[in-house]
Amino acid sequence: MGSYGEQGGYSRSQSDVSAVPIASDLAVQADCRGYHYLSVFVEWRDYEGTYVHAEVNY
Repeated sequence: MGSYGEQGGYSRSQSDVSAVPIASDLAVQADCRGYHYLSVFVEWRDYEGTYVHAEVNY
């Protein structure tokens, strides 16, 4: 999981499947021991409060 600071600095760390947003395309099988998934996922609410997201897998 990564994030950008106020000055644009980026940091990342190992994460857990439970931290992935439900709207993500991630699909891990129940018997999987390890999984590498790299994507950029951005989520926000527009001015009317509607949930919007975008995900780019690479």
